Amino acid sequence: MIKATGGAADSPGTSQTPGTSQTPQTPGTSQTPDTPQTPGTSQTPDIPQTPAAPQDPQTPDTPQAPGTPQIPDTPQTQTPGTSGLPKGSAIKNVSGGNFKVTEAGKSVEFTGTAGSKTTVTVPDVIKTGGVTYKVTFIASNAFKNNKKIKKVTIGKNVQKIGSNAFSGCTKLKTVTFGAKVKTIGKKAFYKCKALTELILPASVRTIGAQAFSGCSKVKNVKIKSYATVTGSIGKKAFSGIYKKAVVKIPKKNFSTSKVILSAKGMPSKAVYKKL
Repeated sequence: MIKATGGAADSPGTSQTPGTSQTPQTPGTSQTPDTPQTPGTSQTPDIPQTPAAPQDPQTPDTPQAPGTPQIPDTPQTQTPGTSGLPKGSAIKNVSGGNFKVTEAGKSVEFTGTAGSKTTVTVPDVIKTGGVTYKVTFIASNAFKNNKKIKKVTIGKNVQKIGSNAFSGCTKLKTVTFGAKVKTIGKKAFYKCKALTELILPASVRTIGAQAFSGCSKVKNVKIKSYATVTGSIGKKAFSGIYKKAVVKIPKKNFSTSKVILSAKGMPSKAVYKKL
């Protein structure tokens, strides 16, 4: 529009100049807009067909690579192995005693003392190599025929006393049982002739044959649980103890208990009392 006003300035007098409104027809060169028909080369939009390339998004298939979740599998190799010595390993002179591993990294049995002692304490636990083991068992024959032991204290984790563990310990006078002892093996205290008293914890369920046979000076017996009486008691378990021993048992099923114990070697002249 600025160029059009510049052309009328050549003949300002002639009113025809307005007639030159025909000239505005020059804008009739609106045919030039026909050129926009060149966009009729709309065939170029065919080029956008290139978007067919978006097939490349198949690359997301690569995320399947994360299918290597096998990495988490590696932690399986970290399965914590039991620390400590393997089963059967001997442990010498720890806490005043000798031991053998019964479960790797967890428990041991007491096999004897390191040196000669008159007083033996079976510990609750021992620690070696940075590993703590519970002492759950006194081995069979651990102190068999030991002529020096006079006193034994059994730890709170001991559940079993093996066969002949203290058999023939003729000077053994006092035994203190731990609260978890369940089994007293065959002849465990056979002929411990100096022993004077038996106090069996409520946890005891098995007493082997002749376990206390020949303990001729045992004058007092205390059985805390009726379950001990009705458990497994071997033949002659109490035979040979003092003939007039005082036997204290639970008042529950008192008469039945007397019959059972008499059948297992308790002296016929024993005096029974209710707890």
